[in-house]
Amino acid sequence: MKITILSKKEDLFFGRTNVEFEVWHETLPTPKRDDVRAALAKEFDKDIKNIILISFKTAYGSNKSKGTVHVYEKEESIAKAEPKYVIKRNSQKVEKKEGEESTEEPKKEEKKQEKKE
Repeated sequence: MKITILSKKEDLFFGRTNVEFEVWHETLPTPKRDDVRAALAKEFDKDIKNIILISFKTAYGSNKSKGTVHVYEKEESIAKAEPKYVIKRNSQKVEKKEGEESTEEPKKEEKKQEKKE
């Protein structure tokens, strides 16, 4: 996976840098969002929490993806500038181990079955 920076713009109002980039993944499938964020964090020498991936798209049949990322100076300014759904999309996913119970609420179908009984 090779990352090329296409453009950089400083946004002093939000305390971030807006970056457009391109990822070449020749023999590999489209990289995961977390992998791209980790590579960009290494590129900009920042913590992965300060990298917010806004868009990331691959053209059909292509081995090249384009994306936009916001690189923040401080983690506190992310909550002020980004919508909640973008922050949630960029949070690290925690994998569950076998035997751990889910804290999620039951799905609607399960609730309907419980009501019928």
